[in-house]
Amino acid sequence: MVGRFDLHLHTRFSDGQGEVEDKVEKALEMGLDLMAITDHFGEPLDYRMNLEQLQELHAIIKGQNYPIPVLLGIETGIEGTVPPELWGKVDLIIRSIHYLRQPVQAKSPFDPLYWEAYKEEVLALLRAGGDVLGHVEGYMPLPLGDRKTTFEERRAMEREVAKRFFAKDWQEQIAHLAAARQVAIELHAATKTPRLDFIRLCQKEGCIFSVGSDAHGTESVGQIDWALEVIEELGIPQSQLLPYVKGWLK
Repeated sequence: MVGRFDLHLHTRFSDGQGEVEDKVEKALEMGLDLMAITDHFGEPLDYRMNLEQLQELHAIIKGQNYPIPVLLGIETGIEGTVPPELWGKVDLIIRSIHYLRQPVQAKSPFDPLYWEAYKEEVLALLRAGGDVLGHVEGYMPLPLGDRKTTFEERRAMEREVAKRFFAKDWQEQIAHLAAARQVAIELHAATKTPRLDFIRLCQKEGCIFSVGSDAHGTESVGQIDWALEVIEELGIPQSQLLPYVKGWLK
């Protein structure tokens, strides 16, 4: 039986809400066996932590005896890394694409040149190492300009982008590189991504997987049922799940 784990949570230290204690309380309510605080760090984003805040977060997490294991993680981009002051103290690195390092002037949200650049960024992200490839087909940096959209409209655009531009040959590159470098593919519960065919391909290649709600508000902590259902449906064993590979869960 697979435990319930949520390895992608944000707090007031970056663009989330609430304290670590709030997340733990909600995690217990949701029956989690393991959780990770993974605030943004090391990218030129307005809402990232600085080093002093990361050190403060480390002191909070490691200085308490919580009822369930709480990992200290960061979410960062290609160039972000753990500073020397915290080597060996950060448990988890999620690498995600939140913007393109070399901006492409997209003519529409479905500009092929833009998404070719995105795909190259994902491959570079995997080569940078880390523990988890975050939301590869979800929460993508859609080139919307000033256009206002709803959550569901953005998710629909992402599904269309994936359908048009993320072909099997690119998926195979991702799966092969992720498996070789032991970088987990995130089952991103908030957007219900990646697509099942992509997950199956990664599973066949021998990839490992992580699960994350990407909760920013405390009410979303532990909302991971979609990911757990995928694990059960595809028969993904514990040996391909990050917490068991790392020994965080037994």
